[in-house]
Amino acid sequence: MAEQLAHGCGGRPIAADNIHLTLSFLGSVDDSVCQCVRAVGDAIQARPFELLIDRLGYWRRPRIVWAGCSQTPAALMNLVSCLRTAAEDKCGIVADERPYRVHLTLLRKVAGAGPQGSLDTPLPVAVSNFVLMESVSVTGGVRYLPMYDWLL
Repeated sequence: MAEQLAHGCGGRPIAADNIHLTLSFLGSVDDSVCQCVRAVGDAIQARPFELLIDRLGYWRRPRIVWAGCSQTPAALMNLVSCLRTAAEDKCGIVADERPYRVHLTLLRKVAGAGPQGSLDTPLPVAVSNFVLMESVSVTGGVRYLPMYDWLL
């Protein structure tokens, strides 16, 4: 999808294996905080759920095109809340104060206004796990590498 969108509005498509849904951004953390976050993940009890990716959007300031949901599942909001609260209480990581918004970044550095609105064919996504990812700088951008994985 990202490649097709790039043809229409420009921008740099995100590689398919780099597209992810951020639940809570941790920033740069040391090994002890990483181990604390791992313990937080171990303690999370949540149920699998389904996302319906049915919208495209454009954020002007970061110049990105994203895909997301018109309806955020309660199970996702519960997971995000549990992770953020526990990471702050147990590991000292202060979560972003902005409201959580489901989005999968598809394009970066879009020159002009990107597409917005409903997708012609919504994409259902079954969510049965969550992952702690490490972002690693590489030539031309960032790679996201899984560190720990938890089943819901």
